[in-house]
Amino acid sequence: MKTMIIKVEYPLSDLTGKIIGCAMEVHKHLGNGFQEVIYQRALEIEMNLQKLEFSRKHEKFKHLFKTKESWVQLQKGFKK
Repeated sequence: MKTMIIKVEYPLSDLTGKIIGCAMEVHKHLGNGFQEVIYQRALEIEMNLQKLEFSRKHEKFKHLFKTKESWVQLQKGFKK
């Protein structure tokens, strides 16, 4: 993967650049038109190749949308 442009004033700039680079690599190879789960799987593969630690499953997360709070239960996107 190519070296990313990093802004040193942001403490997680290096990590952010690597994550964006992984996403761009997936898009470069797959293009558009696939179901989301295909991109999730490809991104998982690319992030593993780049030795980036991540998790795919989060039981609950809190989000704000137009000042309304809600709790969303997430299910795992695919079965391995």
